[in-house]
Amino acid sequence: MAKYEGLRRVSELKSYLVGKYIRIKADDKDLPPITRKPVLISDSPNTKLLDAFNDYFRGEGTDSAKMEAKVQAAIQKVPFTIKYVEDLLEEVDCVLVYSDHVEPINQIAKHFGVKPITSKSMSQKKRSELADEFQAGKGRIICATIGCLKEGKDLFRAKDIVFNDYGWVPGDMKFYRDWE
Repeated sequence: MAKYEGLRRVSELKSYLVGKYIRIKADDKDLPPITRKPVLISDSPNTKLLDAFNDYFRGEGTDSAKMEAKVQAAIQKVPFTIKYVEDLLEEVDCVLVYSDHVEPINQIAKHFGVKPITSKSMSQKKRSELADEFQAGKGRIICATIGCLKEGKDLFRAKDIVFNDYGWVPGDMKFYRDWE
């Protein structure tokens, strides 16, 4: 089994993510239990991607090579994320799906027949409208890049959040830690 993790500041990133998948409002009394489900992405390592990451951290790679490797790793997770979300939707009302990259979120949104919310694909006004519609009960799934929908909108209707891939910078995940 291949398990890919960030190679820098892993412990800090994990500290931001532990137990931070449910939006907690001050007036919530009975919260549902946190659901954790490990997902096997691959039973064999993708040596090309792993080599690209390792080259970068040994000082042999470029920033663009590192980013391309991260994007490709995120794209390879898409089929597993789709299956996980399909299974989850059999048990819950709605789901918020995030990716750090545009292409994976475009593929996930296309599969579920929803508009992907990315800064490249639509205006801030349209992103806000789609988030408001979701919060008001329209649709069961909302798909967005982390950067364009991590702040500024209440999306507590989605008690379940699925990350296809995490942000590269641990600080980008800080907003989940602050929900306590």
